[in-house]
Parts: sequence; structure tokens; C-alpha cells
Amino acid sequence: MISKSEIVRQLASNIDVEQLADNNIHIAVMQNPYLNFVLDGSKTVESRLSKTRIDPYKKAITGDFILFKQSGGPIVAIAKIVNCWYYENLDYTDILWLKAKFNSLVLGSDDYWKKKHSAKYASFFLLSAVTKIQPIVIHKSDGRAWVVL
Repeated sequence: MISKSEIVRQLASNIDVEQLADNNIHIAVMQNPYLNFVLDGSKTVESRLSKTRIDPYKKAITGDFILFKQSGGPIVAIAKIVNCWYYENLDYTDILWLKAKFNSLVLGSDDYWKKKHSAKYASFFLLSAVTKIQPIVIHKSDGRAWVVL
């Protein structure tokens, strides 16, 4: 896996990296169409729902950065987190409430929400300054969809 310092070095040709020094950097692995929705600006909130308490639950904070990695491909964008919401001990009614509250920003399909019906933990991140970057190839094969650097 790649280190934070190596990521920052590679990002230097894309963005002002001074702002990254004091903030956490996360890698979110995404599939299309959701990655494309982030890139075109129509998806402004990233969501992660899980049955267990796994990253990024309560690991990301306002001011952190998310690198967006295409599943099976390179990192292609970066965004800043400007707000976070966390929920736990969820039941099906809570999931329906989260869908009603966030889906206009998350752009999840009905199938997405159906797959998340038994989630117990949810993390939502309002994104700002989504910036496409020169692709950064990393070798990641551990199956995690979220990595905290």
C-alpha cells in the first residue's frame, strides 16, 4: 500500500499540497456510475453504510481529504470534506429516513439502498472542491473500500 508521503509527493503536480500536511487523507474506492457522479459534480455527498463499525466511521473529520480511486483502477480525483454526519444502531426505518434525507445528494439507486437495508452504521461526507487529478496508480488488493492513510 502507498504511504501518505508518497501520495502527497505525487499530488504535488496537481494541487497545492500544503493544505494536506495537517489533515488526514482517505482513499475511497468507487465504482461507476457513482465515481462519475462525483467527477461531474452531481454527487455532493459520499456515503458509506456497513453492518460493522469499519472505516470511515468516525475516522474522517471536516477538513480531511478524500482521494477517489476507481475500483480496479487509479486514483483520479481529490475532494475536501466540509461536513460529516455519523449514525449508529440503525434499523430499517432509520435507513429509509437516511435515504429520504440524503439521497438527492448521494444519488444512490433503489438497489443501492436495498443492499444497505441491514446496515448498523452510516457515514456521510459533504464534498467540496472536487478536483480531477493526473491518475495515481496504487497497488491495493486487500478488498477494503475505504483506506485511512
